[in-house]
Amino acid sequence: MADRFKVQAKGGKHVVITVDSSDLSTILGTREFATRNLRAVKEAGAINLETISKGIKVFGALAHATILKSDNSVWAGNIDDVVTALNAFFLTTPHNLEELDDIPAPINDRFLKYSSDTYSWETASGSGSTLTQEEVEDYVGGMLDGDETFIAVTYDDTDGNIDFVVPVKDEDAMGSNSDTHLATQQSIKAYVDANSGSLSSAITISNADPSFAHMTTPISSGTSLEAVLRDMLEMYNVTSISLTHIKAAFQATGSNGSYGTTTYVSSLGSKEVGQGIKVDGFKFSIADTSQTGDTSVVFKIGGSSVQTGISDTGSPVTLSANTQDPGTASSVSYLVEATDSEGESNVTITASKSLSWLYRVKFGASSTATLADAAAAQTLYEGLNVTGGYDNIKSSSNLSVSGNTATNTAGNYTWIIYPVSFTTIGSILQGATEVIDAFQTDQQFSIVNQYGVTIAYYFKRSNITQAFSTTANLTIDF
Repeated sequence: MADRFKVQAKGGKHVVITVDSSDLSTILGTREFATRNLRAVKEAGAINLETISKGIKVFGALAHATILKSDNSVWAGNIDDVVTALNAFFLTTPHNLEELDDIPAPINDRFLKYSSDTYSWETASGSGSTLTQEEVEDYVGGMLDGDETFIAVTYDDTDGNIDFVVPVKDEDAMGSNSDTHLATQQSIKAYVDANSGSLSSAITISNADPSFAHMTTPISSGTSLEAVLRDMLEMYNVTSISLTHIKAAFQATGSNGSYGTTTYVSSLGSKEVGQGIKVDGFKFSIADTSQTGDTSVVFKIGGSSVQTGISDTGSPVTLSANTQDPGTASSVSYLVEATDSEGESNVTITASKSLSWLYRVKFGASSTATLADAAAAQTLYEGLNVTGGYDNIKSSSNLSVSGNTATNTAGNYTWIIYPVSFTTIGSILQGATEVIDAFQTDQQFSIVNQYGVTIAYYFKRSNITQAFSTTANLTIDF
């Protein structure tokens, strides 16, 4: 006779066990499959078992009556119902310990018990599944009877009540000083109100630490606690200094430009390379001059002291005229400092202002098509039409410009003039489109700027005239 095939769940997997038809306890072979990886397919009046993942037929042409459950019963009475039942079973996830179909039918008022690979429905152990009120009270009473921190707990079996007793004292003066009682909110407030706010007696400062040297001793009775704390902490608040103004004049245009009369300015900003600055004074302020050395103020230019021994109340200060006129992009700092000497150690306090020198960059248009020499380059530099374009000092960061009437005029080439120190332009974007190929290779010439400084510049010209409309937006990456 044909073999039988037991389909069941085991160890978290689906298994097919081949058994002897004459003795179902005799196992001829076992195949294990991952969950949800088998399906039953009806074909030519028989059933095939296939893997879903690879579509492999692992058992073929099985008669539906030869496919059994774990209890040796058939899955259904006809082939269609067997296929349906098997596919429903294959979609389940087996218990990770044993077969779910081993669980017997539920019985009312019983607990499911698992023992020795077997499930059974059992009554609860003990006197029964329900405790009487007296049993519950006895259990709970035994758990609570005794003393907890600050709380005495007792159970009265005669009335079934649990008593909680919290030891509390209501003493405004806290006279008993008890460590076994809690205090009421009212007594705590009354005690704090009566004993805070000021010293009830004088205090003599015996600590020799210099941090307390500034305090008067003894501290009088009646002094508020806030006043005592402020006096203690006052020494730790380092004062501050501000450099409010620089008395300066900036060089006029031309190689021999004059400086004119100096005036007080609150900021220095940025200037074009070659525009010198003359400084002959400054103003400062110190928040608390009682904490600084009387003549500890120092003024520095570019890190070097130009005047020392300045009174901490001596603002404004007159200096010998100092000029700074660099021929390259650079910066200079003007710094005032003083010494806070009232703390445990001296602290230098500072304030400063800075001036930066930058090169000029131009974006505009001209009918000039070629640059034969430096003189032609100088003429273009000075005469470039930059209306609506760009003509300003800047760092080597990206420049965003727009086309204008001049760049959109027939016969006009678009020119970009920028310092050689920026290195050559790496990209020119019109919107998101690269257009650097719309320009010729850079030409390099030395030009003299409006302050008489000779600077190496790149000149970059568009390939065609009328290259950029007034709506063209360019990003130039130096």
